[in-house]
Amino acid sequence: MRLSSGVAIIAVTAGLGLAGCGPSTEQGSDAKVNQAALVGALGERAFADAGQGRARNLLTGELVPRFEDCGDGTVADHSTGLLWEKKTGELGTAVFCDSKSLTATEPDRSCDDTHHVNNTYDWCRDLDKDGSCDRGGTPGDGAVFLDFLGRLNGTRGACLAGVCDWQLPTIGQLKTLVDCSHDGSPPCIDPVFGPTASSGYWSSTSGGYGPSGIRDVGWGKNFGNSGTFINAAGTSYARGVRSGACRVSRSR
Repeated sequence: MRLSSGVAIIAVTAGLGLAGCGPSTEQGSDAKVNQAALVGALGERAFADAGQGRARNLLTGELVPRFEDCGDGTVADHSTGLLWEKKTGELGTAVFCDSKSLTATEPDRSCDDTHHVNNTYDWCRDLDKDGSCDRGGTPGDGAVFLDFLGRLNGTRGACLAGVCDWQLPTIGQLKTLVDCSHDGSPPCIDPVFGPTASSGYWSSTSGGYGPSGIRDVGWGKNFGNSGTFINAAGTSYARGVRSGACRVSRSR
């Protein structure tokens, strides 16, 4: 559906009712939603993509920047109705954060900060280091699910931004952030999201075959070259997501 002004309505409900913490087989959706239903469900938080990095408030008609830094460690995307984790720290050498490092008496200082840009995780366990998921057809048991999401949702302190339903994005949701136009060089993402590695970020999506022929491996998106990758048992970065907008909207 399109507004009379020609502004396309994005499926902002794509983030409403995200799946559980396990892997998803969803690879994005182009479903259209009804404008009146959006306004009825979301009120002043109902937006449509207006192009050129802007969004239009469907209730007031106001044009606003697509992304809004909420000031609480999150960034709202008004074109998709998703709320994203904002990364912190200074970009440097990648650090693998597994269950051992996250529960140690003196864990790596990078891993101790769940939102640090240098933290990486595995999508599934590969304890025998053979390049494939130990559990074969039932992956999704890696640190990105068990530790990273757990910490976002309050297992080691407060939930991020006071809400406890953070997930890994699907590959379709992750793709909506890829934008290589900023400064003409990687990372391919708006700077509002904080420091970002020009490398791969995990999604919850699974499917296909990994390098060792293991099915249902993790998919991810590379913010260095905008490519999509499938990896059985490697490590990558992660960014949390949930449906919603800024809890307290900042003045624009």
